[in-house]
Amino acid sequence: MVAKPGTYQASFNAGELAPELWGNTGLKQFFSGLSAARNIASVPQGGFDLLPRSRHLGVIGNAANARLFRFTVSRSLAYVVILMAGQVAIWRNGALQATLWAPYADADVPFVKVVQRAETMMLFHQAYETKRLIRHGSDTAWSLDATPWVHIPDVDYGGAYAKTDEVWKIYLYWPSSGFTLAGMGFVVSVDGIETATIPVTTMQTQTFGSTVTTVDPVATASTVQAALIDLANVEPGITVSGVLSTATSITFQVTFSGGLNSGNSFTVSGRVVTTGSAALQTSRAVQGKPGGESLFSASRGYAACAAFYQDRLIQGGFASKGSAWLASRTSEYFDQNVDLTGASGAMLINIDADGSEEIEHIIQARHLCIFTSDAEYFVADRALQKTQPPNIVRSSTYGASKRVPPVFEESSLLFVSREESIVYAATYNEVASAYEASPQSLLSSHLIFGIRDAALQVSTSATDSQRYFLPRDDGVMVIALLIRNQDVYPFVRWETDGKVRAIVVDGANVPHMLVERQIGGVAKLCFERLEDGLLLDGAVTQSFGAPTTVIGGLWMHEGATCWAIVDGYVEGPFTVSGGAITLANAGYVVTVGRWTAPYAATLPLPRDVGQRTVLKRPCRVHTVQLDLIGTTSLAVGANGQPPRDVPLARVTDPTDAPTPPYTGEKIITGIAGFSADGIAVITQLRPGKLQVRNVTLQAKV
Repeated sequence: MVAKPGTYQASFNAGELAPELWGNTGLKQFFSGLSAARNIASVPQGGFDLLPRSRHLGVIGNAANARLFRFTVSRSLAYVVILMAGQVAIWRNGALQATLWAPYADADVPFVKVVQRAETMMLFHQAYETKRLIRHGSDTAWSLDATPWVHIPDVDYGGAYAKTDEVWKIYLYWPSSGFTLAGMGFVVSVDGIETATIPVTTMQTQTFGSTVTTVDPVATASTVQAALIDLANVEPGITVSGVLSTATSITFQVTFSGGLNSGNSFTVSGRVVTTGSAALQTSRAVQGKPGGESLFSASRGYAACAAFYQDRLIQGGFASKGSAWLASRTSEYFDQNVDLTGASGAMLINIDADGSEEIEHIIQARHLCIFTSDAEYFVADRALQKTQPPNIVRSSTYGASKRVPPVFEESSLLFVSREESIVYAATYNEVASAYEASPQSLLSSHLIFGIRDAALQVSTSATDSQRYFLPRDDGVMVIALLIRNQDVYPFVRWETDGKVRAIVVDGANVPHMLVERQIGGVAKLCFERLEDGLLLDGAVTQSFGAPTTVIGGLWMHEGATCWAIVDGYVEGPFTVSGGAITLANAGYVVTVGRWTAPYAATLPLPRDVGQRTVLKRPCRVHTVQLDLIGTTSLAVGANGQPPRDVPLARVTDPTDAPTPPYTGEKIITGIAGFSADGIAVITQLRPGKLQVRNVTLQAKV
């Protein structure tokens, strides 16, 4: 047989390209893309493989909305929290550990956000009091209660509030002998602005028949008051009185009342300027407060999100103050005392934004990163301290989805746009000292819409790629396969007989999801775990002591079309009835589940015959040449014709065991028909393993 040239493709690292790009042969990614990529994953080194499938863990009900959260105590203590209307359930190792009541309504569940540290998780939603989910030392001991906040700061929401005037004490000391009061003067500083020198007014008093010179408290207090009112940052209305006088000291009380003084906070200091023998000290007696009401409460709502950063709890996106964030005291997550002036004190910070902008997510990454409805920010300061106002930098103006959590991947933050139609990656640029956000899904823009959740699985022994899971509202889950340092960013589809509603990757790096499936004609949410190497969805594996043909316990697949893998042999399809199926051949170990075929369709054949010259006419792909690895099921089609099963058995294969996986070249020839595009399809007609190293198409164009 004479070898003939063909169109060769070994890389599929561009994933499924948008239809607008199918004829763009000038695009670098064109020659590593596919027109359809369902239930397959590109292999970075070349070719493609099957995506993992799911194992059934349980049915949790028929809630329209539910969320999954990871709760990680340690690598060996990894839990999954399922939140739904009126309930929170805790699972570990595929088993339900505890169920608790939760206050959330079904429509509000998608917008609940969490943070977790040690054995405590906090749940945030603007319309609900912030809750704590606490593990009490064992798998089954849990509680859900209100967060015990202390020192919640007051803010001005526009009401009529009683103000508290700031009060300071000024202490003036001098020696008991050998010192002359006459001519002594001092200055007082308010917020760094000093008064003119204030002279001491003296007076004579009789003490046990002796005349003593001391400070006149009334006259000197009047002089101090006049000097303070002369300052540019002090308004009339301030009062000063001499409250305590002795032979060697006097104490003045300064009350910042009247006008704009009332309710404000000041810093007061002072010094004696005419002699080194006297001294002056100050202390705050009463903290000035403008009045107000609690930042968050049952009437004003609560925070939308939070993160731990530098041993502080940072919460933000308050229902009545959407662009503000509050940092707790260092190491005291529930203490929000903003009156403390030390470096570890709590801080209430407003982002410089218009009134409609709300904080949606707060993320701990290289910096403290804040995602709002309109823009993305980061705190440039590496150390978050009360004594140094944070430098908040706006890095981009895309806006983030309210319900889809950003995730941190290697050196980038991945987030979904406000319209839930673009995936961005924000990467810190050392030269620009800023985060630069760039769209990552433009080549597969037709796949990104209605994104409802997100989770990231880091590389495992089964794959060199990180998997970025993105369920959509229509139930399809898009997966981005990430190897950033190799510029690999393909998007593919994960499809099943059902609708993916939520996804999480637990602390052991295992993906779990909620899938809405029809069970006996009724939609139910199924809790499932993704596993590499599985071939079926909602898989249930049973072992028997004797060969068995009737397989029961399949109520979760009632009425569905299922397949069975029986001691390595594939049987099916079956329709589950009465929670059971009957096998054609008895088996010891049987796995039953639903199956959705993988599907890879090549891009249209290039028609270039010269520079900017193409030849467009119907073509026929007559031969598809595949290089396979460990494949047990294969079907190939082209020219719009239905795919046909490709035999993989060899004459040397054993007849009393399942057919061994096929590795090597497979040529499918004699494919009939013509088409406008010359697209070949690689799929399966029954479950099995499939890995393609490269594809060569021979066509008549």
